[in-house]
Amino acid sequence: MSSRSRGRQFAVQMIYQFEFSGDTLDHILHHFWRNIDADQTTRAFSSQLARGVIEQRTELDLEINGYLKNWTLDRIATLDRIILELALFELLAKNIEVPWKVVIDEAVTLAKMFGTDKSPTFINGVLHAWCARNSDGFNAATDTPANEAEAVSIEPDLPSVEAELPKPPAE
Repeated sequence: MSSRSRGRQFAVQMIYQFEFSGDTLDHILHHFWRNIDADQTTRAFSSQLARGVIEQRTELDLEINGYLKNWTLDRIATLDRIILELALFELLAKNIEVPWKVVIDEAVTLAKMFGTDKSPTFINGVLHAWCARNSDGFNAATDTPANEAEAVSIEPDLPSVEAELPKPPAE
């Protein structure tokens, strides 16, 4: 498994913990990385994804909701929603250059890992619908945003890698 694939897997786990624990993301990151063996690049990438999704959740959910046929966000499985948010964040983030086909493939892999039997098909359908509707904004040769003015900018203000491992909160 590649470093980025592991990073996405870790990001899903962190976002899920954030959703259900009531803890701050910094607290989750601190405890998560104490128990996981990963290099700094993987840690930074997954922390960036988790922060980005959490900080941009409202915008991401509005975007996703526009591609759900006969569904609403509150009806889909939590892990399916998190995987969709993560994939859409990657597709829209200017500071993460990953071809859209790779983003979809990785999201489907995450759905197979964390979701139900129907999750991969559902995730694939929603993301392909999004890419089809937004294909004018993607350069077919590079699979990256072709017109910076058309691409949605989601660039969270991320701390440096050294700051990714916050000190535990005083208990």
